Amino acid sequence: MAQTSQSPEPPYIRTPGGAATLLVSALLLMLVGGFLTLAQSELMARPEPKDFAIFQTWLGTTLFQIGLAFLVAGLVIVGVRAMLQQQTEALLARRRE
Repeated sequence: MAQTSQSPEPPYIRTPGGAATLLVSALLLMLVGGFLTLAQSELMARPEPKDFAIFQTWLGTTLFQIGLAFLVAGLVIVGVRAMLQQQTEALLARRRE
């Protein structure tokens, strides 16, 4: 019986669960924030906007910006994981040589 030395598969670096949470919550926050901001746009265009319109526009804009920050953070985490996976595969290929 001849032994065959098979090279093991490179380890797969898993994406943290927090990245999926960030990306899903970013979508929800941006949808709610955009809806609140656009829903109050007519009331804000009046010469004297009502207090609730000012508050809801401010709240919608804030939620949209938080959602945008979550989206960027989630994409950065996924990008770093992809770079680490490439580096791991390159180092293992170099070690096998």
